[in-house]
Amino acid sequence: MPEVSSSFSFQFQGKINRVWPDGQCLFVSVQIQYRLAKRAEMTLNQLGYGNISFRSGDGHLGWPEAAPFDKIIVTAAPAKLPKVLLGQLKPGGRMIVPVGRWRQELVLIHHTPDGCRREHLMPVRFVPMVKRLNLD
Repeated sequence: MPEVSSSFSFQFQGKINRVWPDGQCLFVSVQIQYRLAKRAEMTLNQLGYGNISFRSGDGHLGWPEAAPFDKIIVTAAPAKLPKVLLGQLKPGGRMIVPVGRWRQELVLIHHTPDGCRREHLMPVRFVPMVKRLNLD
C-alpha cells in the first residue's frame, strides 16, 4: 500500500498497526523532500518496521515499478486527481485522496470492473502536493 507524502513517520507507523496489526503487508511511501523521506525511513527502521520502502520523488507519479496496489493513501492534495495514480490501482482496489487547491474534498476511489467510481466524502484541508520544491 503506497502512501504519497510520508513526512510524519509516526502517522505512517500508526497506519501500519491499525490496518495490518501483523505487519504482513508491503508499504511504499513517496515523499518529495529527500531529507524527510530519509528521516522517516531511519525512524521506522529503528522501530523495527522492515516492510516499508521509501522513495523520494513527485507524488503525482506514484511508484509505477511497485504497482499495482490494493490501496493507495494520499496525504497531500493534488489540484486534480493524478490519472497516473489511478493506473497504479489494482482492480477491486481503493484510493483515498484529498483533491483541490483552495477548496479541497476527500475522495474515495473504487476501482471497479466498469472503471473508477468516485465517492465524495467531505471537505478537508491538506498541504498541497507539489511537483518540485523551491528550496532557494
